Amino acid sequence: MSHHHWFHGALLGLLLAGCASPDESGPSTPNLPAEGFAGPEAPAAAQQNDPDRSRHDRLARRVARALRDPNFREAVFQEIATSGFAEKKVHLQAFMAKDGGRARRRMAELAGDDDRAVQADLEQGPPVEMYFPVTSHRLQWAG
Repeated sequence: MSHHHWFHGALLGLLLAGCASPDESGPSTPNLPAEGFAGPEAPAAAQQNDPDRSRHDRLARRVARALRDPNFREAVFQEIATSGFAEKKVHLQAFMAKDGGRARRRMAELAGDDDRAVQADLEQGPPVEMYFPVTSHRLQWAG
């Protein structure tokens, strides 16, 4: 598997793993069922147990699609590299709001989605974090 595909898969899992308030300094524990990531085809009962599941699924797919673009990938890389947190986490909502929402609009465009829908998903529910919990994975990724 190429490092690009590995990264996209890892980031998707990490995107959903990070649901904590912005003032927490430690990584959050994923709230995933034992069988792993549940996408849109997951049983309705699994999605009902976590009201943010659909929102997280949509955000994860959008981020994954946007990461195909080298410029967007570089912006994420720089944000992770300059994060002030020990594990280099990035609060997705804050990142997407920077520079008047430039990254959010670009992600929406690259994902083929409406910016208002992306903004609504970002504004609902708790903050979402992106990060590499394993330092060696973060160090291996060059954007």
